[in-house]
Amino acid sequence: MAKVVVIGLDGVTWKILKPWVERNELPNLAKMVKEGSAGILETQTPPLTCPAWKYYSTGKNAAKLGVFSRTDIDFESGKITPVDSTNYKSKEIWDYLGAAGKKVGVIDMPTTYPPKKINGFMIGSIEPPNYDNYTYPKKLQKELKEKFNYKPDVEGRLDLPTDELKDEIFSLIETRFDILDANLDKADFLHLTIVFTDYIMHFYWNDDFSKKIFKKIDECIGKTMQKAGRDCTFIIMSDHGFARLKAMFLANIWLQKEGYQKTKEGMTNTLFKLGINKETAVGLLKKLGLEKIVKKLVPAKVTKKIKSSHGLIGGEAKGYLFDWKKSKVISHASNLFYINPNLSEVERKHIAKEIKEKLLEVRLPGTGDTVIEKIFSKEEIYNGPYLDKAPDLITLAKPWCEVCSPLGGKEIFELGSRWIATHHKDGVFIVKGNGIKKGFDAGKASIFDLAPTIMKLMKVKQPKGLDGRILEEIFEKGVVA
Repeated sequence: MAKVVVIGLDGVTWKILKPWVERNELPNLAKMVKEGSAGILETQTPPLTCPAWKYYSTGKNAAKLGVFSRTDIDFESGKITPVDSTNYKSKEIWDYLGAAGKKVGVIDMPTTYPPKKINGFMIGSIEPPNYDNYTYPKKLQKELKEKFNYKPDVEGRLDLPTDELKDEIFSLIETRFDILDANLDKADFLHLTIVFTDYIMHFYWNDDFSKKIFKKIDECIGKTMQKAGRDCTFIIMSDHGFARLKAMFLANIWLQKEGYQKTKEGMTNTLFKLGINKETAVGLLKKLGLEKIVKKLVPAKVTKKIKSSHGLIGGEAKGYLFDWKKSKVISHASNLFYINPNLSEVERKHIAKEIKEKLLEVRLPGTGDTVIEKIFSKEEIYNGPYLDKAPDLITLAKPWCEVCSPLGGKEIFELGSRWIATHHKDGVFIVKGNGIKKGFDAGKASIFDLAPTIMKLMKVKQPKGLDGRILEEIFEKGVVA
């Protein structure tokens, strides 16, 4: 029976992998490239972790899923709310495979918390504070802790690494591969995501620590391939790529300066001027043992208005600071721009045209380089029943620029970011197995293509409505579904 193992490496790019593969510093990935088909895996613009993993698992674009970023924005309620797996409106690869009688397992893929019932098991990838109820079946959580000493995430700040933190990352990677290996004989399809590679790309790019991480991953892949045997097809893929970062463009600050947006930051600015920021407040409360008490007694809408040490506020906390009625445009997540739906259609079209023209003229101080490569309307990027929820404008920034959306700052550019690299649309894929062409350069494929291709490998009928295609070019002649 056909067996498929997918290993997802969050945010990995050929810019990093290719030199190491060519020098055989990652011998197992080098072997996969030599004995399989490899190419660039392009994600949908903009390259966001959420919902990009769902693009892979469903084969559908965001307007068919109903989710466009890690959080939802709503002008009517004046809120920004986090999304989870229940917000996505589509079946996934493992649902179709399970319905066909295949046993499946999913380990640590972003967008899978809370985990759902499948014909096998699921370990949901989660973020603090949801360190509970992250497995299906529920009893698996206890087994993971007892047998593998499983931890959902690292404890500490990845931008301020200690030797202990680095050791923990190595340990967590090994643990996830141990779980994968322990289930090779129990499932027909297995998916594992190593989420830590995204952090590594952001903060370390291709330094010595980054190389050590990838050598560890390569070593683990080699052990898994050896244990799985020759009859297993392996796929290595990433949800997006990365590029070296030069500057961050703070879109909401720009919108305020251009007169398109109003905020309510009085208390926020006062606290910051008094030296109270999120890091110092949390540190003090932990020392005093009052962190849990304050969380219970002080409303979230108060605590979330406290700026970071950089003077910025991001994520869902921004929702408490926007003046939703007076704001004409709000930038959300990365590269997404929403025009107030309560404005007339004529005014909305005028604003869209005006902002497009102005954004294309925004230039980086010092060099004069424009920062936006292209701007799309929602109709140019998405299609599906949830198109009305989509952002009105989507920017494609120059590869060295991150278009981000925090509030609280005064300058529209941040040149000294803690990140040294940012997301890029070009990820990676390698496929190795029986019936797959050897040493084949597959060129560029879409992230939507993996779901239908996996279904062909598993001899399961492809459902209607997918945005991807079967990658027929990677199969040897005579291979049929």
